[in-house]
Amino acid sequence: MSSIGFECLNVRYGEHEAVYALTDHVRPGEWLCLIGPNGAGKSSVLRAVAGLVPYRGAITVDGTPLADRSPRRRAALVAYVPQSPLMPDDMTGLEYVLLGRNPYIGYFGSESKHDRALVADVLHRLDLHQFAGRRLGSLSGGERQRLVIARAVAQEAPVLLLDEPTSALDIGHQQQALELVDRLRHDHGLVGRDLHVEHHARTVGRGPGRGDDDGRGDERVARCGRCLVGLRRNADESDGGARRHVAHRHPAGREP
Repeated sequence: MSSIGFECLNVRYGEHEAVYALTDHVRPGEWLCLIGPNGAGKSSVLRAVAGLVPYRGAITVDGTPLADRSPRRRAALVAYVPQSPLMPDDMTGLEYVLLGRNPYIGYFGSESKHDRALVADVLHRLDLHQFAGRRLGSLSGGERQRLVIARAVAQEAPVLLLDEPTSALDIGHQQQALELVDRLRHDHGLVGRDLHVEHHARTVGRGPGRGDDDGRGDERVARCGRCLVGLRRNADESDGGARRHVAHRHPAGREP
């Protein structure tokens, strides 16, 4: 059971300020979905947590700064599904998902029976067992994306970062993948920051400070410029129990 916290998180790319003064806390079992227009800093937040971009401020897991963790320990705490992962065409589906077990394998070591059994179970639960022996280069974009999610699940990290995790999936497999993540959230206290870059504002997004829902979400998110709007769901809440909050926005005069 882990929590993740942000204290005045800032991410810059040269003169461009992608994330400004983000402060938030996600408790064990919570699922926080960030939405916002292009360039609002959604992916930059996840890349900072994953250690892929430099940042100022603090990111903590269970109160300990991630900056104080070794790369191997960070990988055991945080699993990341990027928008465009690198996937070697000659690698099989099983070999790729087994990469999720790397944080637990020592240098010069190899996967244990437990690692292989866990990966086989993940492939079965995600209906991917038929791709275990297939080369990645022979799979469709949606099939490859499902294997990326499987690799992250096999990592068994308490914090799961998903950046457009279902953009290449059909409706049925979108629901299947997210239901699996939701079960992990309930059963194991998984902390999820689920980032859908496609604009779901009509169903879950509202501009900052708005607590009502009159169907004008798209318009409000468009108006709020660089805003990130968060939809939060607790571990003990039903599907209808999600609560909106504003996770981050650029104050007046700070937009790049």
